Amino acid sequence: MELAMRQSSQKNPDGMEADEVTRDVLRTYVPQGTQKRLARLTGAKLSTTEGWVQKGSWPQRKHLGALVREFGADLLLALFAQEIEDHEARLDRDIARLEAQKAASEARRKAAARRQGMAQIPSGTQGDLRPDNDR
Repeated sequence: MELAMRQSSQKNPDGMEADEVTRDVLRTYVPQGTQKRLARLTGAKLSTTEGWVQKGSWPQRKHLGALVREFGADLLLALFAQEIEDHEARLDRDIARLEAQKAASEARRKAAARRQGMAQIPSGTQGDLRPDNDR
C-alpha cells in the first residue's frame, strides 16, 4: 500500500498524474457502467467507486484485492508499470556500479600482487600464500 500512496503524488513519463493513471486503468478494465460494475465487483459503495473513476482515488486494500481477483495480475501491472520500471532501472544502475567496483578492486589486488613480486593471487584465495617449499 505504501507504493500506492507514494504513486498518488507522482507523474509518469507521459506527464500524467498517478490519479489519472488509476482512473484510466479502471476505465479500461471496466468500460461500461464503470462505477456500478466496480461497486458490484468489490462490494464498495457507488460513491466510493465514483471517486476511483472520476477522481482517480485509490481503492482500499480489500477493494483492490477484489479487483485483482477479478482482473488478475494484468491490472496490477497496468497500475504499477511505471513504478516497476523505475525500480528495475535503479537495480540495473546498482548492478553496473557494483560490477565496476568489483573490477576495480580486482585490478588493485592484482597490481598489489605484482608489486610485491608474488605470483598472481587467485581470486578468493585465503590462508597461507607462501610457496610450497617454504612451509
